[in-house]
Amino acid sequence: MGQPAPAAAKSSGLSILWDVVVAPKAAFAALREQPHWLTAFVVTAVLGALGAALAIPANQHMVISTLAQMAQTNPQIAQLTPDQRQNIVNMQVSIQHYLWLAYPIFLLIGTLVTAVIMLVFNAISQGDGNFKRFFALAVNVALIYWGIAYFLVGLISYLRGPDAFNSARDMYNILPSLSWFVPGAPVKATVLLAAVGPFSLWSLILIAFGMQETARIKPAAAWIGAIVIVFGGALIGAAFAQ
Repeated sequence: MGQPAPAAAKSSGLSILWDVVVAPKAAFAALREQPHWLTAFVVTAVLGALGAALAIPANQHMVISTLAQMAQTNPQIAQLTPDQRQNIVNMQVSIQHYLWLAYPIFLLIGTLVTAVIMLVFNAISQGDGNFKRFFALAVNVALIYWGIAYFLVGLISYLRGPDAFNSARDMYNILPSLSWFVPGAPVKATVLLAAVGPFSLWSLILIAFGMQETARIKPAAAWIGAIVIVFGGALIGAAFAQ
């Protein structure tokens, strides 16, 4: 009588998260069988929240400078009294001071939307994925952009000092991206160009291969889905950027 096949070795959430960085193929194979997400969510949320906290001085200075510029170009702001303008500044500065606390909520919303988009392309490509796998994949890959990249944004802004940030363009340009090659581009173009950088491309590759490995999604659908996920937000952001 033949011996039963040995069960696959169990992987911890932390080991899978580590493999996303150093051995993604192994991470995706593990996520297909063991869709761990909680550890990745906690680690990414902590890194991102730390980055957001470190960026508070830069964001506050950016808000103050932006409103001062708007007072010179926007008639609705210009007609306000000094006290009214100061109240707006105080409110915006106060929001920036506490916004980092909401980072886990932003992360949750972002990864839920990512998982839903993956489900759509799973249906289109007739893959065998499910929401649990896709949510786990989305949360683990989020470490790259929502965790590491945003922590670096906060750290660099803190080290450079708040006076270096006078507009949203300064914040968009903090990490390497195509926007570095077009320094005088309009804000909307800057948002789009800033979306093409090492961390977004890293995420794009991980999502595309992750969808193929965890759900047997066809390569073309996986790559299109990854592009929608990574750059769709930039298109929306550019549409509202001022």
